[in-house]
Amino acid sequence: MNPQNILRVVFFTLAVAPTSRVFAQSLESPADRPITEFAKGVWSVQTYAGYYNELGPHDQEAGFATFGASYYFADNMSLGLELVGYGISQPGDDAFSGGPQVVFRHHLFNTRRSSFFLDLTTGFAEATVRVPEEGTRFNLYQQFGMGLTLDLYGNVHLLLGVRYYHMSNAGIEGQDRNPSNNGIVAYVGLLFTL
Repeated sequence: MNPQNILRVVFFTLAVAPTSRVFAQSLESPADRPITEFAKGVWSVQTYAGYYNELGPHDQEAGFATFGASYYFADNMSLGLELVGYGISQPGDDAFSGGPQVVFRHHLFNTRRSSFFLDLTTGFAEATVRVPEEGTRFNLYQQFGMGLTLDLYGNVHLLLGVRYYHMSNAGIEGQDRNPSNNGIVAYVGLLFTL
């Protein structure tokens, strides 16, 4: 299955994935809503999918899907764990890759219906073939970026974001097999507050 088909399946799943809590809640008027739903002690579950494009000489692009949960340890600041799967198109053999990542998110500005945030992730992934061809199957990922949440209804928020990413393998097989890989990530998904 190519990365485009994976993205179609993920987007369809996001569009039809209901939760019982969402349907049990009544719609609130904007004036009744708190300025932030991301208060200390709140948990969130998020799922999103997107695309990344490598900006260097490796000619890679990928679709990915993510699922995870986060805890707001302070107002508007969360720490979470996510699982990510990638379908990577590259010269030579294409790859599937997956692994965990830690995500830190800080909502800087909130209204009753939206928020603007910065986030930072770090994680690793193991691939079916070397990524890129002159690299290794194991790679470390670091990303930082910004995004928006938009309230849809109840506890459901649309999640939109862009990130800059860096992928490398920390020289585990020597510097000749550690090509630096950098690019841009764009994603869309859903975030549920609990």
